[in-house]
Amino acid sequence: MKVLVLRSVSQAPSVVKVLITVPKKYFRQATDRNRMKRLLREAYRLKKQVLIKNLNLSDFEYTLALIFTGERMVEFKVIENVMDRILQQILQFENSRTDPELK
Repeated sequence: MKVLVLRSVSQAPSVVKVLITVPKKYFRQATDRNRMKRLLREAYRLKKQVLIKNLNLSDFEYTLALIFTGERMVEFKVIENVMDRILQQILQFENSRTDPELK
């Protein structure tokens, strides 16, 4: 998985926006791409509460791009574990920021 995070100043309380994509390069069949996207969306849906509770959404708006870079289908348990690690890393990075202007 490749993850891109965009954080911008928000005028109003907002939620986290998510983009999920599976490239055609590795999954030629649309049914395979759609299945991987469904699995990624479900894994994010199950884990997103940890992210939403711990991010400062009153001051910032977050946009996440989740890009699946694997070359073959994987089981849901694997995707769920990866999603959990990704969200934990995002939280650790955001909590470790030291610049007072960015906090």
